[in-house]
Amino acid sequence: MACGIISLILLLCLNSLATETLGDQGPCKYVRMKGSMTIDFELKEKSDYRWLHNSSLVFEFKKDKYRKGNSSDVNEGSLVLKNLKASDSGIYQAEAFDKDGRSSKNKPKSICVIEISKPVAVEDCKNSMLRCKGNWAFNRTFTWTRDKSIVKDITSNTMKFTPKETSSKYKCTVKIGDISETSDEIEIKCQDSGTKPGPNDNTLFGLDFWVMIGILAAGGSLLLILVVVIVICICRRQRHGRKRMRDEEELRLANLMHQPHPHGHHGHKSPPHKTHPGQYEDPPALPKPRSNARPRPAPPATPIRDGEQPPPRPKPRKKEPRVPRN
Repeated sequence: MACGIISLILLLCLNSLATETLGDQGPCKYVRMKGSMTIDFELKEKSDYRWLHNSSLVFEFKKDKYRKGNSSDVNEGSLVLKNLKASDSGIYQAEAFDKDGRSSKNKPKSICVIEISKPVAVEDCKNSMLRCKGNWAFNRTFTWTRDKSIVKDITSNTMKFTPKETSSKYKCTVKIGDISETSDEIEIKCQDSGTKPGPNDNTLFGLDFWVMIGILAAGGSLLLILVVVIVICICRRQRHGRKRMRDEEELRLANLMHQPHPHGHHGHKSPPHKTHPGQYEDPPALPKPRSNARPRPAPPATPIRDGEQPPPRPKPRKKEPRVPRN
């Protein structure tokens, strides 16, 4: 395929060059690939002559001998080309010599060896149009046939159709020079006269139904995964926040329980040392909770003898009011 494209490009370049150098050689003669043709040249008398292809010698008859080529390459002076290839394209010209050595040349002829593919007629339901598709690199014309009748005034590769014409059969013909190829007949199968896709078309939002289902399923899966990840992150963050608050509360209570007693007289707190008016060096300490001390057991009762009076019970000691300290 790549070699064919390169050959076509080279052929176009050769044709362009030939057109610029020889303006009177006439239009390019299109010939099929692997075909054959004869380029006419009439000899007035038996004389020496030769054929040139793009200024290169391809055949020569001189002094009754074939100096280049053989008798099968010519027919009474005309050049016979067989099994043509893309490299055979170009300009051919013959030159004859009389007995005195004077030369005469014929009109140069341009040959274009091409490979024309069979076209394919395709329906375009969206635009209500038929298209003739193929791979051609040369100037070509098209002909459309509807029910074996040529459609007039249409020479392009597209043709519009109306709702009334959807039941007909169509085919297209592409022509390059004297070479032509015709496509197979087709019937228009568009819904609603080919203007809109029908309700039974296997499409969704303009795309293939199953392709669209796959896209929606993939998008839904990604969205679900994203939501799950967000929920997990939020739950973990809340759990870490509650744990941190609980740890801070336990640390605060532990500091309160293990705070040392302030030094003071008779268990009383000494006033904080003032550093500045209205300020203290240390914050006041919280009162330490009293420990649950066990009551002292009562002394054993003294046995009372007969006739003796029990000892008097001690009276409770009166509490004196505490004098406030200055």
